Amino acid sequence: MIPHRTILVVFFLAVLFWCAGFLLLPFITIAGFVSSEGYAFYGRVCHQIDARSWHVGTEPFGVCIRCSAIYLGALVSLFVMLLVREPDPRVARWAFLVTIAAVAVDVGLDLLGVASNTELSRSITGGLAGVAAPWFVMPLFVDAVQQLLRKRVQSQQGDVIHVRETE
Repeated sequence: MIPHRTILVVFFLAVLFWCAGFLLLPFITIAGFVSSEGYAFYGRVCHQIDARSWHVGTEPFGVCIRCSAIYLGALVSLFVMLLVREPDPRVARWAFLVTIAAVAVDVGLDLLGVASNTELSRSITGGLAGVAAPWFVMPLFVDAVQQLLRKRVQSQQGDVIHVRETE
């Protein structure tokens, strides 16, 4: 069985790799390398509206400000999770729901024309959602991985027993 911490480390490294990818795209472009495939890759999960993206010089990051803040906030939380114990799941759930509601209000007010969201509001709401999400999602993800692995081991053990019974 894979320990909880190992799954967390693997997930942290995956998010680190993901963040490095979208952060490096403008530098790759500035260096003169072709990065259109990279932008197309991240374009599958983000609208990439130029005016709503942070830039290095004239080149945008691979995802918009809100997505950048979500991913970087999640990366920070995953790192902290490696250092400390998990909080009460009820607190994590409510924190996650409140931050998602803040994102929804920010987006909704903008779409309805009531108030335009800003770089700051997108950064704050995205960052808070990113920070809160791992505390809620990771315990569920770790549990799901461990259950799948447990079933796989049980299945393999069952096959061995079945083979012995038929011989």
